[in-house]
Amino acid sequence: MRKFPVLIGSCMIVALVLTVVGQQLPQPALDRLDAIMKEVGPTNQALQQGLTAKDAAKIAADAQKMQDLMGQSETVFMKQKMQDAADMAKAAGAAAAETVKAAKAGNVDAAVAAAAGIGKCKACHAVHREQLPDKSFTTKR
Repeated sequence: MRKFPVLIGSCMIVALVLTVVGQQLPQPALDRLDAIMKEVGPTNQALQQGLTAKDAAKIAADAQKMQDLMGQSETVFMKQKMQDAADMAKAAGAAAAETVKAAKAGNVDAAVAAAAGIGKCKACHAVHREQLPDKSFTTKR
């Protein structure tokens, strides 16, 4: 007879632990987003340098990395139910894909035109990013 109350008590403890752990799951996703965004800035700067130099190989490589980063961002935004941010990341990723395609074809002018759609980050940052007192940034929840 004593086994039944112990079983019920154990189940309640497991349920409590799962509830607490489940509430903490979004933070790793947001930490991953912070890591992605820390790569986006330097990659976009490198892409801009390639665009200025009209270096098709550099443009293609950096735009490919931007496409990958925007895809990762879109995934995180979708998991966080941030549809507007996911849509912006998807659009930037599509622009990066067009940039890669044009650069690989040797059409630098088309790559420059397509790349204009990649760096429209401020619209998303204005809604989903906040600056902390130490001047660093975090994602608004």
